[in-house]
Amino acid sequence: MGEAAKTLKAIGNSDERTNALLGAFLPDVMRIDTTNTSGYGNALNAKGSPIRGRLLKDDVIDITLSVLTNGAITSDNASYDGTLGNPAQGHNPLATSFPYLALPN
Repeated sequence: MGEAAKTLKAIGNSDERTNALLGAFLPDVMRIDTTNTSGYGNALNAKGSPIRGRLLKDDVIDITLSVLTNGAITSDNASYDGTLGNPAQGHNPLATSFPYLALPN
């Protein structure tokens, strides 16, 4: 946790916020609350951990970056659908039936 704490502080988090973020994201487990709509970042528990699972197209990296940097970084500029006009980026469309995942690019 020492390296993680140093990194969180280096990007501008206070000691208090760093400790809260470490408690929210470590250990790295997915917390699931099935009582409401799914979606990463739709709800946080008392520790600040996302608890609603994730949807296939949730941009987990963008959401996590935004939380860890307190909104200073909101995107890694890599969307699920890619960049218009650049077929080398993004994913194939999801399938309409289970397991919904597209074939790999």
